[in-house]
Amino acid sequence: MNISKIKFKSSFLSIYNNQNKKLSNAVKTRLDSQKSMADTLEVKVELSKAQTSEKHIQEGVSFLQEENKAVNSLKDMSQKLKQVSSQYNSGKLTDEDKKAVEKQANEIISYMNSVVNSTFGDNTFRENQIDVETNHGSDIVIDLKPFDISMDSDMDKDNRKNDHEKFHIEGKLGIRDILKDTSRIENTLIKPLDKYSDNIKSQIGGLADDAMYQDMVVNMSIQELCQLKAMDKYTATMALNNSKMILKNAANALELLG
Repeated sequence: MNISKIKFKSSFLSIYNNQNKKLSNAVKTRLDSQKSMADTLEVKVELSKAQTSEKHIQEGVSFLQEENKAVNSLKDMSQKLKQVSSQYNSGKLTDEDKKAVEKQANEIISYMNSVVNSTFGDNTFRENQIDVETNHGSDIVIDLKPFDISMDSDMDKDNRKNDHEKFHIEGKLGIRDILKDTSRIENTLIKPLDKYSDNIKSQIGGLADDAMYQDMVVNMSIQELCQLKAMDKYTATMALNNSKMILKNAANALELLG
């Protein structure tokens, strides 16, 4: 075989192999890049879901703290109402004394109605709720309805819920009817409010647990995005600090309930 032909063939094969290697590397780089982009998108979606859940957790905790403050105030007033009712039925009061007790009871009930109405606003707010979507599939629902409590057992609760007027705990009962029946105060106010307290504590506990889980997801997602060079240090720090703050607020809210 001609030596020049051998050299040409050898040179051609060398060029072909080099070009083939370059093409192979280019394809590999492109595939790696596509995989990196896919990974980045997937992690960003996970981070977005976790941060949305954290936002709802923050809203839920804020509302429940407000609700708990209202419940505690109503519980204190209910106990005072029970005390004046016992005093009213003691048989030791003059007519003037009874009038003074009736006035005091009216003031207590007026204050309780004010607490409920100021906490929940108008009735259009009653059917709303806060949905906290969790990454592990068990959604938490925070009810924004007002306390379903009334000393008037004969009152039509459905009509009361649809009524656009202010909420009244006493319903159509007169102050003397209320004071004469101490057990009514216990059964229609004190016991239901105790249940509300327990429910609030349970809901805040659930939110605090989920806040811990979402904080873990946020931390892992941000760490991956930084490794993929898809997030700068400043943005990462801000996101991490915000997540920690939401977790701390939820934990503090639970701790305050004892």
